[in-house]
Amino acid sequence: VTAALSVGGKERALASRNIIATLPGSDPELRDQAVILGTHLDHLGRVGAQVYLGADDNASGVAALLEIARVFGTMEHRPRRTLIFAFWTGEEEGKFGSGHWVRHPMWPLASTVTYINIDMIGDRDLGIQREWASNQELMDLIWKVAADLGYDRYFLARGSGVMDDHAAFLEQGVPAVDLIDFDY
Repeated sequence: VTAALSVGGKERALASRNIIATLPGSDPELRDQAVILGTHLDHLGRVGAQVYLGADDNASGVAALLEIARVFGTMEHRPRRTLIFAFWTGEEEGKFGSGHWVRHPMWPLASTVTYINIDMIGDRDLGIQREWASNQELMDLIWKVAADLGYDRYFLARGSGVMDDHAAFLEQGVPAVDLIDFDY
């Protein structure tokens, strides 16, 4: 069987930006270390006739990170380490925002203690992706906080082909964890 195939496409350049906010750490010995909390701004929207709703993926992550930043910003005592709040662009299209950060970091990766990704937490139980929970000390801390808040301990295992923004950090050796809807 012989077949001929012709494929066409149109490429266009778009400008897009990450949104980054920094809360300097209070400890003179630890403020040069950072914890990055991130989420993605984009969603697919409409692709042909299919509509992909973005309230959970990922307006829920954006809302959560805005509230986390607000609370930390109003605390009487700042965290000891610097906190970086990152709102990534292009996650749905190939992790462009987080990928750009690790290639051109505004904060040295060697001084990044961990990256915490917040994705799709709007309407289900929260889980942590097993494949990418890369640091036992970080996981122990998360489980302690979860237990203090009354959550049960569990992992979400998702197919290895699915990676969120934390993947770029893991590839560079930065400990990372992905907080995501359990039922996804």
